[in-house]
Amino acid sequence: MVIAALVSNGVPVGLPSANAEAFNVGSFACMPIASLQDHVDGTAEVKINNFSIIEQASFLHKGMTVLEVTYSVANRSKKNAHVGGQFLILENKAGGPTAAITAGPPMNFIAAGRTDVARGEAFVEPGTLKRADGVCVRLTSSL
Repeated sequence: MVIAALVSNGVPVGLPSANAEAFNVGSFACMPIASLQDHVDGTAEVKINNFSIIEQASFLHKGMTVLEVTYSVANRSKKNAHVGGQFLILENKAGGPTAAITAGPPMNFIAAGRTDVARGEAFVEPGTLKRADGVCVRLTSSL
């Protein structure tokens, strides 16, 4: 499986537990694509969840297809939080990543005490999401 073949600093990247408490800054957590919707990450002050990936026709570029990643970010602190996410879409048959998406909230920060949606998209070949079987996620936050 492609997921098992990914390495970080020479060490295979493992699958996170469904109840992982640690906030991964600077490392990728890889999982089957179907598990992304249940993934939860963050700290006591910043909660990141409700992930989704959809494939659709581009609204602005006729004839093009995009993958869009969205997720929720809740900032329960008293200061702004800078947040970002990187997503590698994996396909075993292709032998590796078939898309890379950077997704974040507007202006890449969440105001103190607020919740917002983070999003990002990338142009892909039609059917990319249907063929995908894994995703690696790296989330970063200033809190």
